[in-house]
Amino acid sequence: MPIEHGSRPELLPRRTVIAVAITMILLIARAAGAIEPFTFPPTDFLILSPDGARTLGYCSFRLNKSAGGRAVLRGDARYLNGETDYERVSLELPPDGLPRPISYEHFFYYADGSPMLAVRANFQSGEASCNDYRADSQYNETAAMDFPPDTWAGGSIAIPIQRYLRSGDQTTHELHFFTCTPGPKIFALDLTPDAARRRWPYYKGDLVRVDVRPYFGAFDIFVRAFVPHLQAWFDPITRWNFVGANMTRFYRGPEIIMVKAPEGQMPQAQKDAVDTAAHHAPASGGK
Repeated sequence: MPIEHGSRPELLPRRTVIAVAITMILLIARAAGAIEPFTFPPTDFLILSPDGARTLGYCSFRLNKSAGGRAVLRGDARYLNGETDYERVSLELPPDGLPRPISYEHFFYYADGSPMLAVRANFQSGEASCNDYRADSQYNETAAMDFPPDTWAGGSIAIPIQRYLRSGDQTTHELHFFTCTPGPKIFALDLTPDAARRRWPYYKGDLVRVDVRPYFGAFDIFVRAFVPHLQAWFDPITRWNFVGANMTRFYRGPEIIMVKAPEGQMPQAQKDAVDTAAHHAPASGGK
């Protein structure tokens, strides 16, 4: 019905307008703060030399979810010289919230199958151990530790970083990380994403680099320059999937580059080994 000149259209009650506005604000805020469901797609990586000129081996990660809100993230690395690494992180998957590690195991082997290093941590009981079987640096220590609830280990460090990036939060974050240096240690880490996207020579596209560095409190400015750190790379086009890292293989170990393998560059032997391998864990220093 047309509105006659001089008449006023009927308006909604003020309280109704306010209620609608509040509802819209809450919906927008909820959508902006929503975090996508946890995913870690099967990913294969090339292991390159520090200059990126040579392929040293291959690494694959697989996530297997089980009943009861649990999952296992398994990493399988095989080097062309015959050495192997096996990593396993057991995770608790709350219905709403960030996954949390339950336990961590990482074993390194020589080409003949003899053990090189063994790392274990139970984030619930607090028990942790570091075993170095190398002839020039033998070391064995078991410790009872008080793990903060935001403690991560191994390749699982990509999970909280990806969660921050997917939520749109690209500020510096802090969390804790367990490793052997050479004994069991918990480090506070700073996670600092680049403000702008950048190119990485080993992977196509505009990526975001995240610097992961230990934080040493008042001594940080003096120590940081002498401590190796991780540079992790994430692809915003693929929902912030982890695509590689500049890193060290283990404490005081060789520097390597891990980069997501292009389609068709993974040997069939690596694919078969990853898809069929069971958990490798030495009972008493053996394989």
